Amino acid sequence: MRKTKSVLLYLIAFFLIGFISSCNNDALDVQEEAQIVPTLKGTVLKSATDRMGKFNYFRAKVDAGEDISRELYDYAMDMEIPNVINTPDYEFMRNQILGTILNPDDYNCNNSTIPLNDYVNNSISQWTDLDYIYYVFYSYHPQADAIYFKEPGYKKYKYGVNGEFTNQLNRTFKDLKRFWNINSSDIYMVPLSGSTYLNFDRLVEIEALYYPSQSDEENEFYAQFVQDLFGTETYWNYNHPLFSFNAFALSTTNSFIQDRIVMGDGILMGYAAIGLDDVAPQAILAHEFGHHIQFENGYFIDVAEEDQPEATRRTELMADAFAAYYLTHKRGATMNWKRVEQFLEVFYNIGDCGFDNPGHHGTYEQRLAAAKWGRDLASNSWPKGKILTSEVFYQLFEATLDDIVNCDNCLTEME
Repeated sequence: MRKTKSVLLYLIAFFLIGFISSCNNDALDVQEEAQIVPTLKGTVLKSATDRMGKFNYFRAKVDAGEDISRELYDYAMDMEIPNVINTPDYEFMRNQILGTILNPDDYNCNNSTIPLNDYVNNSISQWTDLDYIYYVFYSYHPQADAIYFKEPGYKKYKYGVNGEFTNQLNRTFKDLKRFWNINSSDIYMVPLSGSTYLNFDRLVEIEALYYPSQSDEENEFYAQFVQDLFGTETYWNYNHPLFSFNAFALSTTNSFIQDRIVMGDGILMGYAAIGLDDVAPQAILAHEFGHHIQFENGYFIDVAEEDQPEATRRTELMADAFAAYYLTHKRGATMNWKRVEQFLEVFYNIGDCGFDNPGHHGTYEQRLAAAKWGRDLASNSWPKGKILTSEVFYQLFEATLDDIVNCDNCLTEME
């Protein structure tokens, strides 16, 4: 069991990715589901029968006293499916918690000092091997709910287990739409929450969506099963942060899924636990809104596979700069830079030296340099308080990107 816990952060990788299929239950009839869902199935979970067979396989190993950690991790990775929806931060967010980064000589990418690690580790300190298996196989419902079922524009969504971040996020989202000169009328914000498990009918719908070969009785069986399973103290009565430890922007040409920003209760809880609840919600949301600026203005570019890490780094550093500009601007969030910087040092502290990873976001030094560049642009605006258009901001960022990328020793110069 100790070995399994030692690699839990690797196992979480799968869950924070989620199961993505491209449809909206409210808009699709059964025939359309039958046509779309199977083409998006993962390489492993192709049927409910396969799911149960694999579950029993791992459970038998646990009963036999075998260590399942590495094999369960490999299986979870095989369960990934094609990323048919443009969600630039969906997969990477897990890496900030997992520590699945490299350690090249040029950078010190050490995740041992991430304050959130203690919070995550404490949240699963009592888990058994079987708890991990249940989590691997059955924790996909909140992600599915947020992506495919949450109604855009609904006015009564709450953010945080007790709604404690609701006003904070709603105000910031409205203000971001005012601040940036893009067409944001069709961009929505929705919560990612373990409370999905309280909605039996929604659980049935999700089971039917992901496993169209299951009967109605089987869908209801699994819905009741996960509702009973996760409504226990082990999983914090549906509120375990790992059900929703993510935040991401989503855009797609699929008419069944509206553009949205998904804000997870779990990640908000984590930052609140380490004393950053006054800045983290706004900062995370501002970063994700930056991606929607890129979506709207066409700043994502198609590149060859071998160039994807560099392309992803470019858009992530740009989103970091967009966020810092808004957060510190006199007509934006008007936040104190030192407080914003304290959050960013945690948010970026893991660094990212996975230079060959398609999801490469940039190193700690590069990301903080991009944010400080955005801060300086806000503080040096002329005339005072002038808000740059997103197009002008983009042009200035592109002109300075090389300096940001090669800024290994420049941070002290930017204080």
